[in-house]
Amino acid sequence: MKFLTKKTDSEILSKNLVYKVGRTRENKIIKSILNREQNNFCAYHEIYMDDHDRIATDVEHFNKFKKNNDDYYNYYSVCVAAHRLKTSRESNKKYNDIVQSAKLNQVLFQSPLFFQNKEDFQSRIKYIEGQYIPVEDNDYEAKDLIEFLGWNQEPLFSKRNNHIKELEGFNFSKQELFEFLKKDQKRISFPTAIESKFGIDLSELISSNI
Repeated sequence: MKFLTKKTDSEILSKNLVYKVGRTRENKIIKSILNREQNNFCAYHEIYMDDHDRIATDVEHFNKFKKNNDDYYNYYSVCVAAHRLKTSRESNKKYNDIVQSAKLNQVLFQSPLFFQNKEDFQSRIKYIEGQYIPVEDNDYEAKDLIEFLGWNQEPLFSKRNNHIKELEGFNFSKQELFEFLKKDQKRISFPTAIESKFGIDLSELISSNI
């Protein structure tokens, strides 16, 4: 996942912007900055967000128990589908019990937030054969993060793999695929999967999606 990284020079930090329920104007500014920082991609699903996705959801709070008492490092912009999936999972009693446990709230990936550093994330989680898996089998922080956001669960798993199959069907060369994706921003959804499958670098196209 490319869009969980946080910036130490974020405008949210420099302007000391803090999310609070009822502060509609300031909250919208925070969401707009997050969209720019994430190049208009959903932080949780790597889906390119259209205008509806960018404005339909509120600021996402990674750890919901910190809402209204958190900061930039708990804020993300996510698509409607990701928001619904996480909300649905959080309302499940079994899942909610897990989230509230010391295991997730105090000990593992929620402190420290290793995934907010690009190099740390890449050294601990890899994408292979359609799934996100820990680099080390005994890395329980990485395993919990993958489970927490449902990266290998339905419907996200099928949506990501179907997108790759659709692109495969065109039988493009690497250059042809790059030019094709360049013309349609929505096609760049799931860039980690695309880069892994087709061996191309999408950094240029991602950075232009602002």
